Amino acid sequence: MKNKRISRTIAFLFFAATFGMSAQDLVVTSKNDSINAKITKNKKDILYFYFVKNGEVRSTLLPLKEVQAHQKNFYLTAEVPEDYKPTNSYTGPKYRIALNGGLSYQTAKTSSSVPDALRDHAKQLKSGYNWGADIHFLTSENLGFGLKYNTFYSSNVENKNLTLPGNTVLYGIKDVNYIHFIGPSVLFKFVSSNGKNAWVSSTSIGYMGYKQEQQTGNRNFTYTAATLGLNLDFGYDIYLSKKLSLGLMVSFVTGSLGEVDVEENGISLAIELDERGSLSRFDFSAGLRWAL
Repeated sequence: MKNKRISRTIAFLFFAATFGMSAQDLVVTSKNDSINAKITKNKKDILYFYFVKNGEVRSTLLPLKEVQAHQKNFYLTAEVPEDYKPTNSYTGPKYRIALNGGLSYQTAKTSSSVPDALRDHAKQLKSGYNWGADIHFLTSENLGFGLKYNTFYSSNVENKNLTLPGNTVLYGIKDVNYIHFIGPSVLFKFVSSNGKNAWVSSTSIGYMGYKQEQQTGNRNFTYTAATLGLNLDFGYDIYLSKKLSLGLMVSFVTGSLGEVDVEENGISLAIELDERGSLSRFDFSAGLRWAL
């Protein structure tokens, strides 16, 4: 029986060589999708390959844990041309525009310098909302360069008398916080083998501006500061059409402050902080993406 299988294999290879048949590889996903592909690399538990979608040759990758099986030279006919070589002439959408909105949580611990009477107030200000937008110019299906903007907003009001150290009584307090970020961004996108969704990540370094509007009794203060910020995005796009998709995203935004300007009645004072104030937070958002 074994000799017969070997004979058949030799006969097939002789037939393929004689008549110019072009074999192609098989990739079976964990969802039982069979793909006629051209495997290019199997490295660090990731399988890289080309496949044809809507008449176009596309490149993608899959973690091996999402691959049931893969076999070289499985198919008798090739969907990806044997002489296919990737070129730099990208013909897909040139721009990706994204709008996002969701919930946020600041991760920094409340400073030990915050009085006990204000610690609950400070804790409430850690939770807030985020919204933002970004645009990227795509140089290939997997890579883009662009600009990112987002804002964090939180507020809280305490309508009660608060006793501070030294028996100072604070007749209520209201705070509104804003943190703005804008900076250049690099986008990485990996389309799934079925072409219906994509994993997306981006990295951005840029300007981070802080503003806090505070009202205590009949006094109003404005705190402002600026620093260098870092924004990391990890998302998943679900294609609704060729040009529109729904995106889910988790972001980590971080920066720290060493000095804050305090303004009251037009008079400003720069205050150097005893310890750097962290602006780190996680954003959980959803939104729409357009491919143009």
